[in-house]
Amino acid sequence: MDDQTARDQLHTIISALVFDRDDARMAADALYALGWRPPAQVVETAEELDALPEGTVVRDAEGYVVERNADGYGSMAGGATEWWAALPLPATVLWDPTNASPPE
Repeated sequence: MDDQTARDQLHTIISALVFDRDDARMAADALYALGWRPPAQVVETAEELDALPEGTVVRDAEGYVVERNADGYGSMAGGATEWWAALPLPATVLWDPTNASPPE
């Protein structure tokens, strides 16, 4: 979905729910319930990549999904490993264990 389509959809949802500025919380709750989430973090520098905690999962610039290990490597499907600092950037953070919500 492109940004304009997402913006149009959010505008439609908010317009249907918010008749007063005090209703903003209701609108935010409704948007969250409909599945809206903030954009994923994009890591563009080696310093940002290095700052990610153990257990973080990213999709690198080549499309590989890699989980950061404590030993400085990243694990990929099938058991392959890659030196974490050598991952092609930019990388999109798919899972950050420090920002994880407990299951409901």
